[in-house]
Amino acid sequence: MDYFEIIRIILLVIIMSAAVMDDCRRYRISNRIIICGFTAASAVILSEQIMKGGAMQYVTACIAGLGVMSAIYMVKGAGAGDIKLAAVCGMLLGIKGVLIMIISSLICAAVVGTAGIVIGRCSVVWIGNMKMHRIHYSIYMAAGCVIAVLTNIYIGG
Repeated sequence: MDYFEIIRIILLVIIMSAAVMDDCRRYRISNRIIICGFTAASAVILSEQIMKGGAMQYVTACIAGLGVMSAIYMVKGAGAGDIKLAAVCGMLLGIKGVLIMIISSLICAAVVGTAGIVIGRCSVVWIGNMKMHRIHYSIYMAAGCVIAVLTNIYIGG
């Protein structure tokens, strides 16, 4: 693990912590958090590109995070802040990491959300004529980030 990976993990922890706290308070993720994340991740990518090259995969991962989460957003499975947060995570995790993060966060949200519906602990919101259960998806994205980082450390990226 080189120092750029350590810097990316530290930034990921800071950004995800701020996003989860904001999401739990307001059911929204502030654009200020996203802008700070993009700025910090861009600085790391630019520094890595200048010093050793090969950091363009993180820009591709940003686009992949945007694309996959946009599809989930289209079916009302995530909010706009979650899309932007996935893009920031892509810039910090790389292509494999962001895909692992998205898949594992979907699985975590499905399991916990289903349990919440069965127990009756999820709040209900009407969107148009559809009944939706409201969750803090950033929590599951943070869990997905942990899974992606641990997968990279223990299995290899």
